[in-house]
Amino acid sequence: HAFNWDARDPTNLSLNDGQRLTGKAVVGGIAHKTTLLRGLPKDATVELESAREETRGRGWIAGPGCTVPPDAPVENLRALGRTTRN
Repeated sequence: HAFNWDARDPTNLSLNDGQRLTGKAVVGGIAHKTTLLRGLPKDATVELESAREETRGRGWIAGPGCTVPPDAPVENLRALGRTTRN
């Protein structure tokens, strides 16, 4: 019912293009190898807001391009949680 891929990888489809191509919900928007792992909380929320705008918040599930790295800073995960509740 949903597709997940690393939409932040410049060689992959954007979330919007994936929605158009599949007609399904998309999962992603947060760069798991860079922003989520080594970025600041504000960087993570900027990517989340960008993904929300790109998909107009419809047919989209916020998430990393792959999986949440086990050593991702808890501050980044908390920032994403706060942002998704807004």
